[in-house]
Amino acid sequence: MRIYKEKEKERILPNSFGCFSSDGWEYVIENPLTPRPWVNILTNGKYGVLISNSGSGFSWIEDAVLSRITRWYPEVLEERWGKFLYLLDRKSGKIFSLTYQPTRTEFDFYQVRHSPGYTIISGEKEKLSWSIYYFVPLKDNLEIWYVLLQNNSHSTRKISIFSYFEWCLGNGGDTHWEYQRTFIETEWDEKRRILIGRKRELAQDYPEIPVSAFHTSFPLPTSFEGDKENFLRRGDLKKPSAVIKGELPCSCGKWGFPIGSVETRLELRPGEKKEVIFLLGIEEEKNKVDYYKKPENVQEEWRKVKDFWREFLSRTWVETPDKAFNIMNNIWLKYQTIAGRIWGRTGFYQTSGAYGFRDQLQDCLIFLYLDPSLTRKQIFLHASHQFRDGSTYHWWHEKLNIGPKKNVGDDYLWLPFVTSEYLEETGDWKFLEEKIPYADGEEGSLLEHCLRAFERAFQNLGKHGLPLIGEGDWNDGLNRMEGGESVWLGEFLIYNFKRFSPIMDKFGFLSKIYLQKIKEIEEAVKNSGWDGKWFLRGYLKNGEPLGSSKCKEASIFLNPQSWAIISGVASKQQIQSILFSVRSHLYTPFGPLLLSPPFTKVRKDIGYITRYAPGIRENGGIYTHAATWWILALCILQKNEEAWEIYKSLLPPLRGREPENYAVEPYVTCGNSDGPASPFPGRGGWTWYTGSSQWLFKVGMEWIIGLKKRNGQLYFEPCWPKEWKEIRVIRLFKNKKREIYLSLNRKGQVII
Repeated sequence: MRIYKEKEKERILPNSFGCFSSDGWEYVIENPLTPRPWVNILTNGKYGVLISNSGSGFSWIEDAVLSRITRWYPEVLEERWGKFLYLLDRKSGKIFSLTYQPTRTEFDFYQVRHSPGYTIISGEKEKLSWSIYYFVPLKDNLEIWYVLLQNNSHSTRKISIFSYFEWCLGNGGDTHWEYQRTFIETEWDEKRRILIGRKRELAQDYPEIPVSAFHTSFPLPTSFEGDKENFLRRGDLKKPSAVIKGELPCSCGKWGFPIGSVETRLELRPGEKKEVIFLLGIEEEKNKVDYYKKPENVQEEWRKVKDFWREFLSRTWVETPDKAFNIMNNIWLKYQTIAGRIWGRTGFYQTSGAYGFRDQLQDCLIFLYLDPSLTRKQIFLHASHQFRDGSTYHWWHEKLNIGPKKNVGDDYLWLPFVTSEYLEETGDWKFLEEKIPYADGEEGSLLEHCLRAFERAFQNLGKHGLPLIGEGDWNDGLNRMEGGESVWLGEFLIYNFKRFSPIMDKFGFLSKIYLQKIKEIEEAVKNSGWDGKWFLRGYLKNGEPLGSSKCKEASIFLNPQSWAIISGVASKQQIQSILFSVRSHLYTPFGPLLLSPPFTKVRKDIGYITRYAPGIRENGGIYTHAATWWILALCILQKNEEAWEIYKSLLPPLRGREPENYAVEPYVTCGNSDGPASPFPGRGGWTWYTGSSQWLFKVGMEWIIGLKKRNGQLYFEPCWPKEWKEIRVIRLFKNKKREIYLSLNRKGQVII
């Protein structure tokens, strides 16, 4: 561990704000004034931290909403909420923060290095240089801010470093802070020099998981403070009065605006380097402070975190001629899916804390490449949140087991989808016999859970013979169409059934009734779903078509076209018409639109998608999740160059070459980009917490690279661009690493 003082010599995939390190494992930000916050998520699966390039962010334990440790708001433009470190030169009286926020100092040098498992923020000012290592140990529920500080002047420096954050200690929704803060108390443990924050339980009907947490430093704090009013007084976060004074007031109790702040003092001789360790964690872990006060132990724990992520993510690896593809598929898409979606369940633009039934089920497919037992564990968790009638929770908070049971058309069907993927990977047939409870009592085997999903789908058909959409299907924005029908859901059901029917057959459950039902649904999609040039999105309750050429708004949707090809429903003639229609109506330089033209009028019979501004998110934006499915469809058709061009249009490092336009992080995928109806076409949004990261990875590996599974075996069906001639793949499969070299001969055939 060292102090970083230089810019990267080898700048990989650079833009005006930063670049990847030479090995791709770090994204190096060289300018704090990024267009949007560029963040990292650090978590061991229980304790988590979100930290931006300016130092803003928050901490949580297990649930990022209901059990939030520090208070935070997602202020995209100001970023005033975080856990900050102030430096006071006790001789000159000069003050600045060691991160860009909150003082917004003009540093002589500033650099942020985001990596799986850690973030390093380095700076130089007033002839002092430093690096702060932020990380969460693998096994302990706390976070470490390890500060290396060096005096580059010719005189001895006497300085103080003050920490600062606001306690939340429960529900992060914060809708009535004046009420919530009255349940928080702070306490000072004089013997151990530890500040403690606790939250007493609120009203019984208030959803939260109260937390008790601690904060301290080494060298031990010389002063402390638990009340924001005493910390700021007449000042503000740029110049807090307590920091100006050079000593914290040392007050705690139950009556203030609860914060955590400790001061530690240092004396540095010319050229001397010293270490300061700040700890923040749940109170149960305060017995670990004696271990973590030793720099050698902190350094060892940081190495363990770094080594864990590098080994774990490297279990499946690919080398192609394209650096952006390699870095994203080898490192960042996996890390985003695991840290942001599955373990953290949070991001800067959306913090959830809950499990989405369809969401984390799809996300856990990433573990098939790294540790399939984690996919198995996730499947069991979701199956236990299915009801006996086959329906499911739409989402739930695990520790309180609360969430809505909505009538969403596709949620329950992702259980057999992911189960079949797991079986293809592992051949673990006994897995289907595991008994899992239903959310409303009794239990059944996993196979029975999956069968109940199909039975529910077969019982919920509309007058056109298509599946009922319920309160939305994949698109939650179609939430007012209950009683209407979904063409896309029909296609997804057909594909899902075809994948799962061999499993039914193996166990004797492939009945004639099932086969007849799926045949009827397929006929309904072909006959009632076809609009002449493309497939409809569905029908409203009154029978009005949605996604038809007759519609003035939203006349064509992407998903029904993709899945008509993926499911095998579309004829050759229909496929040609679909290709022409999608290219004509939905293609943009930033990927295919989800629908076109966007809604401009509110439709109470369709849903909140019509309330979005035109060109934003699902309403005429590029929705990355859906765009990956179109790439998959193109690969099925062996449209190699077209599939690759669209894949590239979604790759964050390539989009990030124009950071002022793209705005968001160039190392993790975004959930959506603005469409041409927006005044900011191509602007990214909703990074980290998006299911598109797993799908972009899956499509990259299984369809662009072409490494697939069939009947328990690996095989290749490449959809490479013409400039690729050879690749190398390391693939974890059936608990063994397979190293494979592939090249194309003159006929375009794969040579292994």
